[in-house]
Amino acid sequence: MPESIIETIAAERGYSATDLSAAHEAFRRKVRLSHPAGKFDKAGVFHLEERCDCCEGLRRPSPARPYSEMHHARSLTHVAQLYDVPVLHIRRLVKAITLSRQVSCTSPHAQRQLTVLIKNVLRPVLPDPKGRGGPEIKSNAPVLLS
Repeated sequence: MPESIIETIAAERGYSATDLSAAHEAFRRKVRLSHPAGKFDKAGVFHLEERCDCCEGLRRPSPARPYSEMHHARSLTHVAQLYDVPVLHIRRLVKAITLSRQVSCTSPHAQRQLTVLIKNVLRPVLPDPKGRGGPEIKSNAPVLLS
């Protein structure tokens, strides 16, 4: 039931289905229900297989820091790059999902309270020229104030 509330409010506020899928994946990675693609070597060091632009400056994993790439792959930045969605959208949606898991919806009153909480978290999205959400920029020219 809370998932349908989130989906309805997210759609009303301009979040895409891709945003919602990315948020569900980020939440699952956060609570360790899903794991990033990668392999462990003989020394127990995790090597990430799903690479994005955000992975370029990462510390190389070593026996001293075997999970550096796994830790990064669970981040909102990495999941946003994988799904090509804004980090802000994922952050808001993950917060809404977390709220829905914390609040029990056993009564109609509790469902209304959850709806209000989720509406406060999921701010409306303004479309941008790329179609990914966020504010639209009309021009790169500087604005002169008189």
